[in-house]
Amino acid sequence: MLQLNEDVEFLISNGVYNGMREDYDVVESFDGNIDIEELLNSEIELIKSGYHSCEDCK
Repeated sequence: MLQLNEDVEFLISNGVYNGMREDYDVVESFDGNIDIEELLNSEIELIKSGYHSCEDCK
């Protein structure tokens, strides 16, 4: 069991986002709705995969 302590930040755009922001994950919403649970679950999976990479793969 691992304890995670990670910041998760999103830039949420109402429609297509044409800017360049490398410090945030950009989420585009076209109907005014965002599935926060889906976003957080996908971020958790990305973070977990980083914790489980082997030393030879780094």
